This record gives sequence, C-alpha cells and structure tokens, in this order.
Amino acid sequence: MSDSVVTQLELKPKLIPKVTEATESQYDVTIQFYSESGIAIKKLYKPEKSSELDTADSKTIRDTIISNGTDIFGESFEVSENGVYWLYIQEISGEEYTQRFIIENFQ
Repeated sequence: MSDSVVTQLELKPKLIPKVTEATESQYDVTIQFYSESGIAIKKLYKPEKSSELDTADSKTIRDTIISNGTDIFGESFEVSENGVYWLYIQEISGEEYTQRFIIENFQ
C-alpha cells in the first residue's frame, strides 16, 4: 500500500490500514504524520478512473484533490472499496504532501 507520488519533503504520511486481509466490510486507515506547525488541511480523493492523475503535474494533482476530495477529520478515514486513492495534507506552515495509494483487499 504505497506508491508515493509528489512529495515535497522527505517526511511522508504513513498510512496504516486496520484490515490487511481480504474483507467485505469497510474499515479505517490511520494517517501517521508528524507536523511541527500543525495540519491545516487533510483531504481524501478517489478518482472514478484509477489512472486519472497518473500523468498529471503536482499542481493539477493538488488542485484536483482540494476541489473534489473529502475532508478528513481526525487521524483516520474510512475506505469501502478497492481502487486508487489520493491523500493531500497541508501544514499550517504551507508545506504540502500528496500521496497516491491503492486499496485492493475488498472481495
């Protein structure tokens, strides 16, 4: 569950799924991320077409996730289907992190 893309600093969010075996039930994915300045924005985006952002530049990826993504409150989010997802985090300092990951354990 990696496939990290478009990270502006070495410090990357680490995603920890609560379920790693095959499942039919939705589950949470925890975000492990340390920020000295605090987090201003967290968004999750699941494109309809899995390859939608694969060749996009950093700005397009960021703008698409911000415009179409769902706000994440707390330190986890719920997934309920297989596919490509994108995570966007913006720190209060302005630093941004974008990560592509794949969920593929739903039956």
